[in-house]
Amino acid sequence: MSTTPQALSDPSDASASQKPRGGVIDLDPMTRVGGALGVRVTTDGTRITDAHAAGNFFRGYETLALKRDLRDVMPIVSRACGWCGGAHMTTASLALEMAFEMRPPPMAIGMRTIAQATEAIWVHAAHLAVRAAPDYCASVVAKTTPRLWAKARVAKAPGASIHGYGTIADLMEGMTPLTGRYWTETLPAGRRVQEMISMFYGKFPHPSVAAPGTVAATLSWATFTEYFTRLVASVDYVKQVCALWDDLIAFLYEADERFLTLGQRPASFIHAGCWDDVRSAYTYEGLDENGRARLAPPGVMIDGNIETRNLSEVHAHITEHVDHSFYDIEVEGGHDRRGDSLPDGHPWTQRNIARPAQRDEQGAYSWCAAPRWGGHVVESTPLGRLWLTATRDDFPTNDFIEATGSSIRILVPMNFQPETIVEWKIPERVNALERLRADAYGIAFAGLCAAITLLKGFELMRTGEMEQSIPLDIPEDETMGVGLWETGRGFNAHWLRGDAGRVTNYQIISASTLNASPRDADGRPGPMEEALIDSPIIEESSGDELTGIDAMRVIHSFDPCMNCANH
Repeated sequence: MSTTPQALSDPSDASASQKPRGGVIDLDPMTRVGGALGVRVTTDGTRITDAHAAGNFFRGYETLALKRDLRDVMPIVSRACGWCGGAHMTTASLALEMAFEMRPPPMAIGMRTIAQATEAIWVHAAHLAVRAAPDYCASVVAKTTPRLWAKARVAKAPGASIHGYGTIADLMEGMTPLTGRYWTETLPAGRRVQEMISMFYGKFPHPSVAAPGTVAATLSWATFTEYFTRLVASVDYVKQVCALWDDLIAFLYEADERFLTLGQRPASFIHAGCWDDVRSAYTYEGLDENGRARLAPPGVMIDGNIETRNLSEVHAHITEHVDHSFYDIEVEGGHDRRGDSLPDGHPWTQRNIARPAQRDEQGAYSWCAAPRWGGHVVESTPLGRLWLTATRDDFPTNDFIEATGSSIRILVPMNFQPETIVEWKIPERVNALERLRADAYGIAFAGLCAAITLLKGFELMRTGEMEQSIPLDIPEDETMGVGLWETGRGFNAHWLRGDAGRVTNYQIISASTLNASPRDADGRPGPMEEALIDSPIIEESSGDELTGIDAMRVIHSFDPCMNCANH
């Protein structure tokens, strides 16, 4: 896969690249993704017939962690991503707490959960407004699908009283990068959210006050009150985003039914869960109990059937393939903390060694490895998180969120707009637009999960449970730990082995490692490749030329972050 003069740089200038309607389209480098991603698709003019996604660089944070003092791990690996630095630091903290057999005090767990749910708000909001929405903005739709644009100009927006756009065309104008109303309203909303994160994590994106068993931000009644004030100021934005994306998606489905199958793949997901209860204990022996107490639950779904909700089983069956990646494998051991055997390819049993080579789609073509669960190809996106939450029967009792079995009902409080219940429903299919809808409702879900924990924080403060740290005791013998958590995008896990207080192995798998993975040992495409293959070409080309906008919409629906993926 190589950069070509015809490669599409950005659909906001769709004329920048034109390829034959039937043939190869190189989207390399992809724009509006984290890090460097290149995607090559082959099309017959009506659908995509083949796809290869390539992580285009090696970063090496797993290597940088080797031989380091265990106390240095968190600030190093958090730099694996500039969007999800807090999530990587939190995941590393969990791995170290397991290795050190530490249990943070309830207030520290609560502060961590609030900060991390708030970070997810920003990840969702920024993805939709900055990275995904330009694919559907007025200039792109008018240029690549004129008939769709003509329909949008006369289509009324049902949610106009909430989001303020009279027609779908007005809504698409609002998605214009830099100048559109949706874009410009998201930036100050994002600044407010980042201020909220910094109240508990010191700064964003790389926390300055987190350590194993500790969140050391200065805490007072004012901290909680200022956070609450900013959260209430954000609720109208949440209502508007849900209504905005509901209107756009409903219009696209009705205007052209091919959008129903754009980016479609099986309902197969993996999630570790996140946002711990303040009383939870994160231990290897207690993974299942901890997972059940999380506001966003763990689980694996294969073809629409839930295979497990046990965090221990989510962990036990993960393997990582490198047959089409620029790595060799060095075996590290074959057992877990209890001495039980693990499958070949489990991250605790191997180390990935960089092996640069010429790109070859029949051989190695990506710096991203290919994780699988029990041999299955699984994606990890906000869609899977909400699906697993909606179908759980043990969601903690609270004032804001209800899991009904087929939906999630979220009570969004009053601000300038009235109190509103927004309801995310399990979709009939997994496709590009449903991933985006889940991101929109994910803002509401994360925000109200933060509110649930904030109320618990107020109660801890009222009862005087103000401890934020515990002593750090580093084992001098061999130790192991795994942090199982989530970024806003989805699954995030860090595995470590240590000896004599130093790191002997460190492995990371993120949501984008899963989603943007290449073929595995059996030649099966990764989730993003799978979603591209057989996806329709909706674009109306002039003559025999295509820009690749339909492929870009599929890719952006996964919100790929190749910084996380290649780490």
